[in-house]
Amino acid sequence: PTPQPTATPQVIEMPTPQPTATPQVIEMPTPQPTATPQISTIIRKPNDLHNEWRFSVPKISSDSGSGTGWAIEEDWVITNEHVVRDQSIVTVSIPQIDGTTKDSFGIIYGVDKKRDLAAVRINPEANFSNGMKIFKRKYLTSEDAGTEIVQIGYSTGTPGFPVIKSGLVTNIILQMGKALDYGIKPTFKVLPGSTYTKDGVMLIVFNTGADPGDSGGPLIDYNGNVVGIVFAQVQSYGGRRVIGTQLAISMREIEIVWDDLKKGFDTTDR
Repeated sequence: PTPQPTATPQVIEMPTPQPTATPQVIEMPTPQPTATPQISTIIRKPNDLHNEWRFSVPKISSDSGSGTGWAIEEDWVITNEHVVRDQSIVTVSIPQIDGTTKDSFGIIYGVDKKRDLAAVRINPEANFSNGMKIFKRKYLTSEDAGTEIVQIGYSTGTPGFPVIKSGLVTNIILQMGKALDYGIKPTFKVLPGSTYTKDGVMLIVFNTGADPGDSGGPLIDYNGNVVGIVFAQVQSYGGRRVIGTQLAISMREIEIVWDDLKKGFDTTDR
């Protein structure tokens, strides 16, 4: 047979081996323990509020009787008009740390019979001598019914140690007319952000058991805010006996007239 040519061998080039990448070791961060949520165990009690604020609640005495006031601004105390009634000067007895009181004269500036308010300026030399500090203030609406509060006042009259009573805000209302028209003229609910007529007075209804001598004292929530000023105890409503209903002027009413009271104006008709 005729010889067949042998196939020429094909040379296949092999790829040059590539160096294998060196493995990288990545250090993983050590897991940190998650902080356990802490539940606050600090619960304020009436005794805490009493010890913190009693030095800012002086007794107000005059020829027409006595009541309570509280520090609303430096050198200024606010109380009820019916506590200072027709007086120009009163005695302001400021509790001291040692259990005594320091008496100072107080000059009556503006009054408001519609809201039962009076501005009393005290001797600057007597103010803050014992750490008397200014109350914070807060305005409540009808949605705040049920707020826990305390009141501080001088219904038992022990010098240097006003009494404290605890309870709840039961209602916040707009009383048409003046403050003492409760139960006589119509009342309306108070809602946040609403505008109200000037023909009424915003009141806080509460149940701490305020007595004579507590008039003019602060109504305080558990954050230390004054929400109102005590002025009346309701004994009957619609001809029926009432127990456990007291009234305070809302902080909103105080804010409306306070600057004018300090100037010596009578804001009764505002």
